[in-house]
Amino acid sequence: MTTTTTGIPPVLTVATDGGCNPNPGPGGWAWVAEEPAPGEPARYGAGSFRKTTNNIAELTAIKEVLLAFPDTALTIEFDSQYAKKCVTEWGPNWRRQGEAVWSTKKNVDLIFEIIDILQARTAAVFWRKVKAHARDNRHPLNTAVDKLASRMSSIRGDTREEGTVLIDRELRGAASRARR
Repeated sequence: MTTTTTGIPPVLTVATDGGCNPNPGPGGWAWVAEEPAPGEPARYGAGSFRKTTNNIAELTAIKEVLLAFPDTALTIEFDSQYAKKCVTEWGPNWRRQGEAVWSTKKNVDLIFEIIDILQARTAAVFWRKVKAHARDNRHPLNTAVDKLASRMSSIRGDTREEGTVLIDRELRGAASRARR
């Protein structure tokens, strides 16, 4: 693992997103990692489902990025408070409270799988909430991952892909005018 001059491993920022339309319906999930250097392509992973829910798609994106970078410290940018709380707060509490509690919850198998992945990691995970669908492109990774997840949901099948994508970092609207 690469370290910085301070001896601390670098933290990779990744954005996750998922959704479907209608809900439930065909859906897609995606993650996008920050570029290795400005202007270089960023790595991504994405997939689609024939039928899913927004919450399953959001949770799947988190699971897949954790599996893609098992030994890398991550800052995960997310726009689903539900997905983050499921794997950092609610899910661990449900597990402690026992089957009588967690058996009544939706998506618990996927939530517990993600919790197990998080607990097995040796590299840190940090969480950063970002605004969904920001038209000003204030969170470029989130904008890119939203487009990928939307594209995947339009496939209307069970697929997955990995590749690279260029990140548009140009601010738009009021935000870009304020910077001038």
